[in-house]
Amino acid sequence: MSDEVWRQILRLIEGADIGALLARLHILPPARRRDVAGRVAELLAGEDHPWAFARRHALAVLVAGAASLRSAAQVAAWLSRRELRFTARLESSAADLAAAVADRPADWRRDLIGRLAARLPGPGQSWPQGMPGWDLVARLVVELGDEPPANDAFVAGWAWRQVTPTRHLATAPPGPGRPADDLYPLPVDARDPLLAAMVPRLFHADGVLAALTWEHDPSAGSVIVHRLAALAHAGAVPRKVLLDGCAGRFLRGGGASETAPFVTLWRELHPTPEEIPVLDLVRVLATGSSPLVRLAVTELRRVEEAGGIDPGLYVEAVQALAFRPEKKYVTAALQWIGRRGRLHPDGSLEALASTFCQADAVLRARAVRLAAVLAPHAGEAGVVAVRAAAPELPADLRETLAGHYGPFDVDELPEEPPSAVFAALSPSSSPPSSSPSSSSSSWIPLPSLPSSPSLVPLSPLPPLPPPIESPSGLAAAFESTGRPRTPAAYERLLAAFVELTHRDRTAVANALAIWQTTAFVRDSGGEIYPDRWLDEHPQTLLARCALAVVNPEGSRRLTRALGAEQPGPQPHLLVQRRFREVVHLLERGDTVPLLLATPTHPTGHLDPDVLIDRLERFAGAEPLANDFLQAMLRLPPHPDPALAERAGRLTSDAGKQLAARLYGGAPRPTVTCGTDQLEPHAWMRPQLHARVTPPGDCPPDLAYLFDLEPAAGYGHTIFDLAWWPWTMPSHREVVAAYLLKYLPSRMDSSDGQVGTLAAAMHGGGPVGAATAGALAIGMGHERAEQRAAAADAVLTLIARGELPAADLGRLIGELVGLNAVVLGRVTGVLDQVAAFAPAEAWQVLTEALTALLPQPGAKPRTGLADLLALATRCARTPASPAWSPKLTHLAARKGGSRTVLEARALAAALMPL
Repeated sequence: MSDEVWRQILRLIEGADIGALLARLHILPPARRRDVAGRVAELLAGEDHPWAFARRHALAVLVAGAASLRSAAQVAAWLSRRELRFTARLESSAADLAAAVADRPADWRRDLIGRLAARLPGPGQSWPQGMPGWDLVARLVVELGDEPPANDAFVAGWAWRQVTPTRHLATAPPGPGRPADDLYPLPVDARDPLLAAMVPRLFHADGVLAALTWEHDPSAGSVIVHRLAALAHAGAVPRKVLLDGCAGRFLRGGGASETAPFVTLWRELHPTPEEIPVLDLVRVLATGSSPLVRLAVTELRRVEEAGGIDPGLYVEAVQALAFRPEKKYVTAALQWIGRRGRLHPDGSLEALASTFCQADAVLRARAVRLAAVLAPHAGEAGVVAVRAAAPELPADLRETLAGHYGPFDVDELPEEPPSAVFAALSPSSSPPSSSPSSSSSSWIPLPSLPSSPSLVPLSPLPPLPPPIESPSGLAAAFESTGRPRTPAAYERLLAAFVELTHRDRTAVANALAIWQTTAFVRDSGGEIYPDRWLDEHPQTLLARCALAVVNPEGSRRLTRALGAEQPGPQPHLLVQRRFREVVHLLERGDTVPLLLATPTHPTGHLDPDVLIDRLERFAGAEPLANDFLQAMLRLPPHPDPALAERAGRLTSDAGKQLAARLYGGAPRPTVTCGTDQLEPHAWMRPQLHARVTPPGDCPPDLAYLFDLEPAAGYGHTIFDLAWWPWTMPSHREVVAAYLLKYLPSRMDSSDGQVGTLAAAMHGGGPVGAATAGALAIGMGHERAEQRAAAADAVLTLIARGELPAADLGRLIGELVGLNAVVLGRVTGVLDQVAAFAPAEAWQVLTEALTALLPQPGAKPRTGLADLLALATRCARTPASPAWSPKLTHLAARKGGSRTVLEARALAAALMPL
């Protein structure tokens, strides 16, 4: 190919004249095209055209390569090049890219479709602006009139395209006179050529859930679900396809969030009783999520009213509901038995028998009454089931049944052995001789502690990632790991920046050159806007480390423009200062051998002997100040005189400070916690408020971390809070005090802040009232997943023998009394704890009941019955409990309310007092 022809093509690329460029390329013979492909590739590698060229002309470069390269494999690889993908949006370029390969044979384009579809992102990511690369695959499929690719990623891309505010898809192949692309103002449009193929796949493909639940307007709900229902009502989508798809998805199971869009779709379709798949809905009753079971109960009731249900399926349904842990579904089973029990007495009695062990006294009594009503109709199977389960009942209810099923000789029943869990967790039990005892001097957090006889489950912390060994490895990890990163991932990258630039700064700068021109935050005329967020979040601070390596002068200008440090929570200020310290080091062109504070344990702890080894590598030079402060905070809390003597041989000031720390142990700040009105307004809700006072001998550079009052800027996310246990892993009580300034205002948040508390409990140092207060707040969180994290934190402390049970119970009673937390939510968490540690749950309950039992004549609070039922299951006879007189008065009240029945049951369990 002559130089003149190439100069013409290059001018078209630089001018972004895509139509003329394609016209010029398509008339070239194959050999000339291959020559163009080589020249285009050289544009991205040659020194005369740096990465900035790709950034300015990405679309034209993509089109030129796609039109010139010979094989579908080459074109697929070309379209996936990182420097081009990041700078040209494939969604808006699909028409031009499809035109670039329009002259290729159909089989060649089918090969390209398969290769591009295989490169689509996998499940687990959200693409509200469209999945990268999907539009081109879809356009090629439509042009060929082929069946869409079978992989789930293509289905997920179609679903995400439906929630994109506007979308384009060609309905006719490109060429002269091609009509303009249809603009679909609504999602899931009946004109969509992929609609018929995609709808059935929505119910089976992985990765579509996030798109199905995406809401531009929360009041509108899932746009895809609503449009599918509307199209079905209009006859544009077969109702049977949608109903069968929902039923099949129900049978796959999953949590409430996984089935929610399909439950919504089912409700909007309003199936007739004849369309309802009774067998499928009966099968989901036993294990389905709560919203799904609620739907199934409603629909089965409609079928029953319309014409009845097969007797075998009726029996299966009521038995499945009776075994559910939720009271509302047991109640539904009892209601159904009340309506149809006489028609199927034996199956109904078997279901009733399974409810005799219910903790709820009202449900037990109702089940006994129904069993008595069905006794005249009972066959042998029903009688056997009732008599086998009757010993689970209290004496008064057994007497009720005895009049209908004969007397029960309870004394002849074999006594059940104590629960293994109860025995293992009993305070008087001792570890088996084969179990090693845990050392009281061991500082390493669980799960590294020696095993104990406790059966309490622990959620292990993820292991630390391996260090990064090379500049190319640093560049790959830095570019490929997206937000949000964990503290462990940030620590790994920060350590690599310091160590690798100390070895060979030029190699690191070369490895990061692509990142500088394609992925850094914002620029205009080569200057980066000095937004404050560039100086606050670890993500952008890490990006500034990279900028300081590849462009030190630009980094220094940015640092000067950002100005002074902004206030914030003190633990996070230390995180920010440590990152900035590395930025300034790299801006100066200086290096240090390594970072001192890189953790050696998943809790954020640092082994003292490792820290001494690292200081020895400084050969008497002083380390980075904030890095050394962080390293000191990550040491285990107890003194270690042997290692202190070794540290004392270091000649630097840092070595002397380390020796003093190892001789004396961690500073012990004073933490107090109580309920107060933080603002003088009647409408303000009282909150738990912790205060921290540093010890008198605390060094000034450390004291600021032990004083909560100057803290500001609490609009932080969970990704910031996740650092706090890592910043102070030997000061759990202080971390809990900081969290108490944040948790009460986030009682309805889904950002995972209680998970930070659960992670902190794996650390070291004392726990007390602040920890108990943070646990109580977490236990009262509005979201179930957050309450589960609180239960995990409580169980971690129980397994380590460190639960502040008295403080926790007292503060639960106080917070419930002030309506700061809902009792029913707290009871649910204590129920989870009691399943593994009833003795410890009882310690918490005894303190909580002191405040929560009503005074004589006062109205019991909502949710007290459930708390009393739980206390009965955990009961240990205490010595003169303060709440015993209040319990006696409550149990002696007239009537049969559930609260009174549960009070009588607890009083009976504690006799003799």
